[in-house]
Order: sequence, then C-alpha cells, then structure tokens
Amino acid sequence: YYRILYVFENLVREFIANTFSEIDGENWFDVRSNKAMKDKRDKRKTDEKKNLWHTGRNEHALFYMDFGDLSLLVINHWNVFVDYFPDQAWIASRIKDTERTRNVIAHTNELPAEEGARLEMHLRDWMKQVG
Repeated sequence: YYRILYVFENLVREFIANTFSEIDGENWFDVRSNKAMKDKRDKRKTDEKKNLWHTGRNEHALFYMDFGDLSLLVINHWNVFVDYFPDQAWIASRIKDTERTRNVIAHTNELPAEEGARLEMHLRDWMKQVG
C-alpha cells in the first residue's frame, strides 16, 4: 500500500503545483500559501539545515507541507480548482481519509485490507477526476 500512497500523494502535489504554476509562475507558493504554511516550510527547512547528515525533502515548498495542507490550498483558492472537482467536500474528504491511512502506514502499522481498498479507490477516483 505504500506504493499506492506514494503515487496518490505525489499526483495530488504535482496537480496543485502545476495548476498554480500556470497562473502564478514558479513563485506560486509565496502567493498562494498562508502564514502558517510558510512558517511550517521555514521551520522544516531550518531543521534540515541543522541536520545536514540527513537527506532533505524535495526542493519545492509544497513538499514541506503536510498532506492535509493540500486540501486547504485547494479550498482556499477554490476559484482556481472549481472546474476540476465536483465540490470542495469531494477533495477534502479524499485527502482527509488518505491522510489517516497515510499516518497508519507512516507509523509502521499494518494496514488492514479494507483501508488499503479505500486508498486504492481514492487513487482511482483522483485519476478519473483529474486525469
């Protein structure tokens, strides 16, 4: 299930980044993120600089956000995404459900098949919805 999670999470991040980049260019994060998101990015980057022995994250600020922050970016800028999703609840529920599953996997717990099936369903839903 880790591989499915990896694909889904990265598809969501890429979609958001590409959508904002088309409108705002490379510095879209500075335009679209809120203060809490910028603070989180800055704190995590500072922590990485203190721990050079450890591999850092992807360069883009979006990869310093928690998975749940992604739905906030979409909802806070709904006018940008309104044509891609049926409604805000659709995106919020899939990210929230997947974040719960993500936390189980990330904390090295075994994921029950029922949860794995939900994760697979969310990935299929995403791919059908945004391509």
